[in-house]
Amino acid sequence: MEALKAEALRLPAEERAQLAAELLESLDAREAGDVEQLWAAEAERRYQAYKSGQARGIPWEEAMREAKRRLA
Repeated sequence: MEALKAEALRLPAEERAQLAAELLESLDAREAGDVEQLWAAEAERRYQAYKSGQARGIPWEEAMREAKRRLA
């Protein structure tokens, strides 16, 4: 699984997004709905934390560096 993940992460962003969408579509409709609902709730939680000052934003470049470091 780790090798597959590493290979997928080397894809260009557009291809990764397409792959992610196809993987989500491959789940049955109930699971996909659950995933979408969970992501929507998480996005709202993060937005509210940012809006209230409990979370801070960081520049895109810094976020990408940190994500790559964590996935390496």
